Amino acid sequence: MTTDLPLVYYHHKDPLSITLFNDLIPEVKPQFRLKFLSSEERLLKLLHKEKRRPKIILIEQEYNRESPYQLLWDLKSDPASKDIPIILLAKDVQTGQAQSAIDLGAFSVLEKPANSEFMKTIIELINILIM
Repeated sequence: MTTDLPLVYYHHKDPLSITLFNDLIPEVKPQFRLKFLSSEERLLKLLHKEKRRPKIILIEQEYNRESPYQLLWDLKSDPASKDIPIILLAKDVQTGQAQSAIDLGAFSVLEKPANSEFMKTIIELINILIM
């Protein structure tokens, strides 16, 4: 049953990400249920509202933002989410930026090309991590 699968939140900024994931589901068969969230506020609200916690949180990171690590910091300082692994997906990741995210508590930082091979790799990685 789908509702028994582990839950993964995906905070996205790019609608193409949803399309790529949905197109790959029949082929890759993820062992988790993915919940897409486009709003930081909604993600934080759901963490406190829902009884089921996500096993992993994926965040599409924008380094051109004024505060690119604010959501990561908010999640890692909140008792409801501080122990949930967070994987940042970002375009044009610089070494210093990746290290800063790891220092703030990110599980991993992956450079994100918007293509199906990358999304397949993410799904396979999550399948392994949630076992």
